[in-house]
Amino acid sequence: MIAVYGITVAVGAWLSGALSDLWGPRRVMIAGFAVWLVFQVLLLTVALPAMNYPLLLLIYGLRGFGYPLFAYGFLVWVTAATAPQRMGTAVGWYWFAFTGGLPTLGSLLASATIPQVGSYRTLWCARPGDARRSARAVPGA
Repeated sequence: MIAVYGITVAVGAWLSGALSDLWGPRRVMIAGFAVWLVFQVLLLTVALPAMNYPLLLLIYGLRGFGYPLFAYGFLVWVTAATAPQRMGTAVGWYWFAFTGGLPTLGSLLASATIPQVGSYRTLWCARPGDARRSARAVPGA
């Protein structure tokens, strides 16, 4: 399942640049967010409750297109909107925020919420606005 996700992320990463040239990075970001949101909700409401492995592969894989379209579309936007003399700083801040958010704060949130509310409800934290509500369920958050 992780391999399928990785393949779609890799293809999505390439598409984020190509589509940014055609549509502009803002539209690519919106498309990426929409793809991710739709397939995140389908994963949680259809595929996981059904425990249907082919369906899980399909939905989880297609969900993989959303993250790179959004994240790398934003990186394209940063590089397009930044003056050449500030490019290093701008890209450095992008990667600082990226690595601080997705792998670091995401893991921290999961490590705090899984023991309190379980893994399935923790997956719902990924939806916009749900992380704040779920954090209230964790003592001291």
